[in-house]
Amino acid sequence: MSSAYRYRMFLRVMEEWPLDKAKTGRDLGAYIREQISKGFQHGEATVVDPEKCDRILDSLRRLSTDHHKKAFPRQHASNAAGLSLTTVGW
Repeated sequence: MSSAYRYRMFLRVMEEWPLDKAKTGRDLGAYIREQISKGFQHGEATVVDPEKCDRILDSLRRLSTDHHKKAFPRQHASNAAGLSLTTVGW
């Protein structure tokens, strides 16, 4: 894969991650966008470490698709505080 392809894949992951205006200064989506822009300062022409880039991209994909949430579903409908999933908003 080329740097240009990786850049486009990062942009695709970034599009899937919504910004939350209520979390200004602590929004994960905004942080991810900031890190992508720092990592690809020259856009598609940026030279990147392919292994590191692929590892980060794979991690972001797993987070954005709820991979682990689907692979390891909750066994109980409440948490340590005794709140139900509907109360918490899941």
